[in-house]
Amino acid sequence: MDYRQRILALAEQLEAIGIEHQVPPHIIEQNRAARSEIEEFRILIPLIGTFNAGKSTLLNTYLGRDVLPTDFLPETSIAAELRYGETEEVVAYKKDGTAARYSLDELKSISSRTYSHVQVTLRSDALKRLDNIVLVDMPGLDSSLEEHNQAILSYVRKGVFYLILTEAEYGLKESVLDFLKELNIYDMDCAVLISKTDQKLPEDIRAIARQAAETASNVTGFEVQVGQVSSKRGDLADFTKLLASLEQPSILVDHLEPKAIELAEQVKNDLELRLRHYRLDHSEIDEKMKRLEKSLTQLEKEVELESGRVSKQFGSSTVAEIQEDIRNAMLDNVETLARAAKGGPEPFKRLLNQTLRPVLVHAVESRVTDILSSSYRHISARQAQIADELDLNTIDPSTAETSLLEKVTDTLSSPAFRTLIGGMAILTAVVAPWLELLLFFAPDIIKLFLNTEKRLQQTIETQVIPEVLERLHPNIVRALEDVNAQFRQQLGESLHARQQDIIASLEQAKQDKILAEEEEDQYVFRLEQAIGAVNEVLAAIRKERNSLVAVG
Repeated sequence: MDYRQRILALAEQLEAIGIEHQVPPHIIEQNRAARSEIEEFRILIPLIGTFNAGKSTLLNTYLGRDVLPTDFLPETSIAAELRYGETEEVVAYKKDGTAARYSLDELKSISSRTYSHVQVTLRSDALKRLDNIVLVDMPGLDSSLEEHNQAILSYVRKGVFYLILTEAEYGLKESVLDFLKELNIYDMDCAVLISKTDQKLPEDIRAIARQAAETASNVTGFEVQVGQVSSKRGDLADFTKLLASLEQPSILVDHLEPKAIELAEQVKNDLELRLRHYRLDHSEIDEKMKRLEKSLTQLEKEVELESGRVSKQFGSSTVAEIQEDIRNAMLDNVETLARAAKGGPEPFKRLLNQTLRPVLVHAVESRVTDILSSSYRHISARQAQIADELDLNTIDPSTAETSLLEKVTDTLSSPAFRTLIGGMAILTAVVAPWLELLLFFAPDIIKLFLNTEKRLQQTIETQVIPEVLERLHPNIVRALEDVNAQFRQQLGESLHARQQDIIASLEQAKQDKILAEEEEDQYVFRLEQAIGAVNEVLAAIRKERNSLVAVG
């Protein structure tokens, strides 16, 4: 039994404990939903390269059959996730999350103009052997910028390792080097595969690989693995070796353990609340629930105040800081932007996109997330304070290493905060539209570069940058307002869900009182046993990490 199956078995134990001891039904439902997520989770490995580098041909060779179209046009190519399954089909997803099903024969007709990505489920021994990995056939680096942006921004934080394919004939082309630089900014690991090695002599391939490794390492600042493949010869040894090296237990643990721990703590919190409240009269419990509802109504008002503070901070500093990031990035690339502009709209658009995409990603991930983190931390601390005042916290201060109030200060590593932010898909919702707007107005911006040989930097500073910032300003403001509104809504829903958990536990405590009146010793013994069983599950979940890390 592998790690995933062991975690699922522990989650099933939690469900059995919950059902036996009348844990609220919605907690049981959440357990089943979480188990489904654990079952479905896979490590995403995007495969990307220049158009015609042979990505789809490589994957078809690996699969042992022709599944992926190899004649997509650059402007219509779409990200395709390859998953193992008994029922072969294609599910195409739109940006809003809606989906449509297609047969494998219809895959070529699915365009990135309509869908954001597809999941291709195949009955393939090769995919089955991968087990925890899903390969993603990405649009080429020279595909349509809108589609390329959408794919990169969608997978930049979902993919854990990038495989970059480049033809032996050309080595590391400029677009590949630019992407390596961008991955370095995102702090993403990668490897390079030299394709079509059958077109060169073995000694030439070795020289190309050495040069590629040296250049890639110079660009990224760390040692980059470089392999060789030939789909024509069926030589995929380096490719399969790389995939095997990525089956690291720690990656799976980092994603699945927090979800399993959350399930256990939900059940434990319910049992402990009931154990501490069963002796109260119904009227005392009802009074406590009224106070809880009143306190949380006040907390909802504080969420509104926090939202106002976030909006003010976005408006007073964040917009200006993002604009300053854009200004500095363009000033740092004055000469290359001017040369690209003289080559026409397409070269300029590509360079502008390549220059600003990592800058905007970093700005959103650091500046925006920091402000939302501060807001989340404040509301979480207030929620913990309310629980303390009403004696609803289940952490024993005498035995806990840290109090709940201290724990909520570690917001950025909090699974709840990461889930909240991850569900908002900020990068695709915010950065992609900004880039699309810049690309739309690129021809107008190019005109400002013409005839500026003598005073190039002055023209950039006084005309081009102000024009770019003026175009972007209202969209940055509007996007941040949307992010704030979405965050406020999701935070409110999270508070409401936690309130419902507590109320459901208190309602059950009222029912428990009747049982306890008849056989209190047995009642207490059963609940304490159940809490002990949950603690054993928690210990087993954590033990799984330790044993896997030791093996890995």
